[in-house]
Amino acid sequence: LKPNQKVMVIVDEISGAGMPSVNAFGGCEPILEMRVVKGDPMQMEEGGIEEPCNTGTSVQTEVWNEQSDPKWKDCLKLKDAVNAADMHLQAILWDWNQTSNTGLADTSLTLTNALAGIEYAPQSKAKKNSFLWTLRNLFDQEATTSSTVKCSVTWVPMFKYTIEITRAQRLPKLPGSGQPDGSVEVRLRFGDPTKDIGFRADLGKDCLWSSRTRTINNSTHPEWNQKFELVAPGEIDLFLELLLWVQDLSEPIGHSILDMDDINELPPGLDPMPQLTKFSTIPGTKEVTGVAKAQVRFSVKHELVFG
Repeated sequence: LKPNQKVMVIVDEISGAGMPSVNAFGGCEPILEMRVVKGDPMQMEEGGIEEPCNTGTSVQTEVWNEQSDPKWKDCLKLKDAVNAADMHLQAILWDWNQTSNTGLADTSLTLTNALAGIEYAPQSKAKKNSFLWTLRNLFDQEATTSSTVKCSVTWVPMFKYTIEITRAQRLPKLPGSGQPDGSVEVRLRFGDPTKDIGFRADLGKDCLWSSRTRTINNSTHPEWNQKFELVAPGEIDLFLELLLWVQDLSEPIGHSILDMDDINELPPGLDPMPQLTKFSTIPGTKEVTGVAKAQVRFSVKHELVFG
């Protein structure tokens, strides 16, 4: 982990105890917010919790509506954290309200301490640091008891990916359509595409990013030479999927897949890695004659991102 490197901080396995009783009929409806902030919130008035946050530096759990101590199932991902000495990880306990949430308690520690000892391992789940925090009372500063929060914290690097789709060869001709009009859709997604049954036009949250080349008409050997750049976290179970589209069909006729773990385990900043792979039929879709002979040439480069 390098100074000023951008990372995604992941907080999960979150639970709480000793929630304050602040509502008219007792208890509270707790939400836990995690923030990455510059400066020590413990030295700020009321932790600075009413200050607005930038996108990617704040995320919160769902509200816990049960009477028991909260055990949130959320996995909180802070995608715009910078590993700097003055950055802190802050936990804020809120009481949910239809109009405006009420800040109840908070605590913080330096981001350096939160991530200490964790090495990035793209081929396996990252080690986690576990914490039990006693929160500072903000709502009732004369309270004699304090709420506690347990959670696990880890990180993965944010990478800048450069993907170049160079060309394809041996695209199949569709019956009655003449030479193919070809394009390639590029997706960075979670989950092995070979496990899908049928083409998923909308991946929802499983798709981190997608784009598409221009269409080259009347060619079995189209050349695109198109570059795409994006910033995304180097998480496990991330795949690059190239989808081959021809004519005006309602679904692609094939795909080619790259496990991004194979890219992320390489030293960042290397020259682009050229790839020449075959297309295959997407599971659960109709096979097009000749698609197995089609190939695509592309390259992928990844670099660290600094803030």
